[in-house]
Amino acid sequence: MANQTKIEREMAAIMFTDIVGYTKLTAENEEKAFQLIKRKRELLLPLLKKHSGELIKEIGDGTLTKYNDTKNAIDCANDFQCSTDNELNVRAGIHSGEVIIEDGDVFGDVVNIASRLESIAQPKSILISKETIDKLESKESLNFIPLGLQSLKGVGRLIEVYALTGQNLHTPKPEDYEKDRVNAHSGNEVPSIAIIPFENKGSKENAFYAYGISADLINDCTDAGIIKVVPMKDIEKMNYSSMEFKELSETFNSRYIAQGLLWKMDDMFQLSIDLYDSKSDSVIWSDRWQEDWNALTQIKGKLCDGLLKALNINSKVSEKVETFSSEAYKSYLEAIFIWEKRENEADVLRSRKLLEKAIELDGNFLGARAWLAWTFLNVGEFDLALDYYKLIEQDAEEIGDTDNLVRALHGLGEICLVKDNNKEKGLSIFKKSLLLSKGLSNKRALGNSYAKVGTVYGMMNDFSKSIDHLEKALDIFITLDLKHLIMSAYSNLGTTCFVKGDYDKSMFYYNKNLKIATESGVSVNIASAQDSIAHIYKHVGDYSKAIEMKKSALAFYTDLNDDRMLERVLYSLGHMYFDMGRFDESLKSFTKGLELARKTKLKDSISSGCNRIGAIYYEIGDYNKAVEFIEEAIKLNREIGRDLHKKVSMLELFACYKNLNKEFDLQKIKELEKEDFIKNLDCRDTFLFYIVSGNEKHLKTAYELLFKNAENIEEAHKSKYFEFPNSKRIIEEYNEVFQ
Repeated sequence: MANQTKIEREMAAIMFTDIVGYTKLTAENEEKAFQLIKRKRELLLPLLKKHSGELIKEIGDGTLTKYNDTKNAIDCANDFQCSTDNELNVRAGIHSGEVIIEDGDVFGDVVNIASRLESIAQPKSILISKETIDKLESKESLNFIPLGLQSLKGVGRLIEVYALTGQNLHTPKPEDYEKDRVNAHSGNEVPSIAIIPFENKGSKENAFYAYGISADLINDCTDAGIIKVVPMKDIEKMNYSSMEFKELSETFNSRYIAQGLLWKMDDMFQLSIDLYDSKSDSVIWSDRWQEDWNALTQIKGKLCDGLLKALNINSKVSEKVETFSSEAYKSYLEAIFIWEKRENEADVLRSRKLLEKAIELDGNFLGARAWLAWTFLNVGEFDLALDYYKLIEQDAEEIGDTDNLVRALHGLGEICLVKDNNKEKGLSIFKKSLLLSKGLSNKRALGNSYAKVGTVYGMMNDFSKSIDHLEKALDIFITLDLKHLIMSAYSNLGTTCFVKGDYDKSMFYYNKNLKIATESGVSVNIASAQDSIAHIYKHVGDYSKAIEMKKSALAFYTDLNDDRMLERVLYSLGHMYFDMGRFDESLKSFTKGLELARKTKLKDSISSGCNRIGAIYYEIGDYNKAVEFIEEAIKLNREIGRDLHKKVSMLELFACYKNLNKEFDLQKIKELEKEDFIKNLDCRDTFLFYIVSGNEKHLKTAYELLFKNAENIEEAHKSKYFEFPNSKRIIEEYNEVFQ
């Protein structure tokens, strides 16, 4: 039986050298050429012994040598170049990594790259890869100059090349390599990239690693600076698994596509990633490496640095990576995976438990706390969200973590608006986030801060400041090509103009939003845009078009099986039917919406549905049934801390008690009258205030609000508006009391 060849793998530094102009010299003076090779060997062999190197082979005038230590390879190359003269013009290339050893020879990508580096080196120079320099334990006494990312023949990725400098060494000029240097994009071009979620090649239960690291990588690349990164949600909506690079580029309208594989095997990760450039129709950079599981937190940082470097963006994401335990990060990745794929309340609870575990394992893990806070804010559990965001704010300020501080401020500001309706405090918080965001490279965070400040200014009727801030946010989002945020900015601008009373301008912005949504073909975006336009139709009195648009949005959400948005649109339809006095249809819409809210167990939505169903029963005279729903609404609002909504429900409840001849606490009504809360009431709620208090000033206010609202209604629809039950009731009562 023939002897089997033993193949081994080991980490090594490889150096290639050759004599510049040797081929020409051989044709002119063969004897002199031979003497140069002999002389080169005589100089090199003692240096190999000195620096623990090994001569693998000679190929004509070229030599391939191997070193177990990177520093030894560089020192040997330096000493060798210093020992040569002008007649013996030698060039050298060095690269390091894993090599294959077979029958005393070495093979692999490392050998190929070292050879290509040598081939582009100039006489008396030494070219070294950045990967090799990074492996040096100490760079003392060594100096390098960068020559940029180079596309080496036969190498399927870009290599960042440096030249060693020193006495007796020729130092190349960076401009000498401009011709072959790869500029991924021009200075005026903002690079666009779609990062396709890593394909999990390991066991099914490890899928969350690939998903979570991909999601974090997308966020880190987005936050790193001016770069267009397709959001994860936009990628997931497409069936990308069978697409080739070119098709992926066209689908996501991105010049660059990053795609990779991930394996988890025991305590090791193996990763591979390729960066495709549609302009050259080729893979311009790739990386393949193996990492210990305990270095999990560093993986995405390395990936992000590599991608950004390939795009000629100087970033050190890896230096900003939070230093928390790998076990904590594992729980965090699994929690995100479950949250994004959640289908029911059980998934929400599993995600939270994993986030709590991550925090328990490492109390410094602010990112996990921020996610946990978001899960509570997302479902209306404001008090819990508030507690977490306050802790994040405190800790982030102490350690100077501005990114997480801005994230916490955004959450705290949202709670001020939604829970307490405190616009002034919300604005103050968002202004602080804006000031901090201006010092970050994270342009998305800056745009979000501008958008939040602008939105609150709109809510406070400071329209010029609102539009100014929202337009600045829009400019940033357009630059980054973040379509979901562009649409959000258009929507917010539309809302600001709506509140301002400029319905034409509002419709302009909402239609901009609808146009982008329609072009994207994403049903949820189309439905959301239609929902906004329906809002305008309602307020100009064209209820038929508003209902038509709402029903179209409802159809999209039904197809999407989006219970959350279905509930919201059903509630909105219910409100319009309620205004029109079509109480049967209103009750049907709110009942369907409430069923969905109970299914998702969102307390704020359940309370809203209960309150409005209670109002319907009040209008049709079934006061006992009304009390049943209104009391549930009050209980839920108390639990989640929605004080304003609780007070509004109290008005409805007391109105029912009055009609049932039941006693109620008049003192509470008097206390409410002293509060600013009454300023936030619509004409119906103000009229309820009059019913339960008997105070005629509230009747007058309700009457004034009724006609103020009518000013915006188009003449063709104004008469219908005054025929609505609530309108007729307010007018009749006002005429009876004051005329």
